[in-house]
Amino acid sequence: MNQKLLHTENELPLILPAKTVAKVLGISLPFCYELFRSDDFPAFRISTRWVVTRDALFEWLDKQTHRNKSDFIRKV
Repeated sequence: MNQKLLHTENELPLILPAKTVAKVLGISLPFCYELFRSDDFPAFRISTRWVVTRDALFEWLDKQTHRNKSDFIRKV
C-alpha cells in the first residue's frame, strides 16, 4: 500500500473529501457522511461530492475541543 504519512495539518490538501476526513479523524466513512450532513459541520457539496476545507475542519475540531472542555468544567 502506498500511503503517505502526514505529520502536520498543512500537509493536507486545501479541500478534503469525505474519505480523507474519515482517515484523518479515524472514523468510518458512513459516520463521516453523517457528520458532513450535520448542521454544525462546515461541509459543502461540489456537484455530488461532499467536501470540507482544511482550515474549516481544524477550526471545527478546535471548537469541539473547547466546547467539550467547558461542558466538563460545568459538570464538575
